[in-house]
Amino acid sequence: MTYRESCYKCKFAKVPRQGDITLADYWGVKEFFPKMDTSKGISLVLLNTKKGVELYDAINDNSDTIISQPSKISDASKYNSNMMYKSVRPEIRDLVYEEIKNKGYSNVVYTRFRAKNYALLRCKTYMLQCDILKKIMVKLLKVIRHGR
Repeated sequence: MTYRESCYKCKFAKVPRQGDITLADYWGVKEFFPKMDTSKGISLVLLNTKKGVELYDAINDNSDTIISQPSKISDASKYNSNMMYKSVRPEIRDLVYEEIKNKGYSNVVYTRFRAKNYALLRCKTYMLQCDILKKIMVKLLKVIRHGR
């Protein structure tokens, strides 16, 4: 709801990408690499040109901290649609900015931006990060959804 207006008209949200290298968060990486440690987040690095590949190789060859895993562009873009498509401008964007102006950003964050099932989402996220509790959470979600 708070992207810049240019994001809704972006001519760069497509493949092939414009720069030599594109950096992004790799949203949904666990679906494609379930054993990967995502506790500190995972970066997506797209090497778009020969120069980009050369730069990356030079950095990677001199680093013992970079762990990389090749991925498909279709996987990487599944939960990062801005790689392929410009953002859709929400109908309520102007209203949200008016609320921010009148009520303050913090107020809008805790009301407008917070999911209706926020507490459940927080619990689910925490429990899924704990391997021991993962099975309990899966069972609990089935009970909540199906009443069984």
